[in-house]
Amino acid sequence: MSDTTRAQVVDAVDLLNDFIGDCVASVMVLRTYAVGLQAKPNDGTALVALHKMCISYIVLTLYKWIEFYRKYQRVIPQELLNECKELTKKLERKDIIAFRHKCIGHIWDDEQGRPLFNTEIMDRLNKIIDNNLDAFLNWVHDPKGSVYPTTIVSIVETLRDALARRHQIDPKEIIER
Repeated sequence: MSDTTRAQVVDAVDLLNDFIGDCVASVMVLRTYAVGLQAKPNDGTALVALHKMCISYIVLTLYKWIEFYRKYQRVIPQELLNECKELTKKLERKDIIAFRHKCIGHIWDDEQGRPLFNTEIMDRLNKIIDNNLDAFLNWVHDPKGSVYPTTIVSIVETLRDALARRHQIDPKEIIER
């Protein structure tokens, strides 16, 4: 293997580490703090802000997965390629890219010449979460056990671990970059 290819794999493992941390942290923060905020009925604004923050970060991470797949698919081991490809297709069908561009990354919808209304954003979000936030969060990361290939985190972890093993990447190579 050339140094360039190994360097690309080290980059890939580093990115995959970040994706795992971003997904796990966002899901766990939302689940942990939402329970406390729901107990305070007069603090609905904080609960909405928490949902926006965590879900936006999950969507940004899923957008990054699509970008990762497009840039790094050649380093994905053959035995994992189909699952990674299917995850990417699923995220594209959910319109993750459009949601990131129109609802998270910008304030202005050029096509409509105005900002999107909250109801329009919620309609787009409901497509991503299939109208079920709890099931969506469990699909991203199930704290009771992210079993391959039932969650996004399990797919990303399996890929990261396979690349690190196959290319003998020491964790220090990632941490000490």
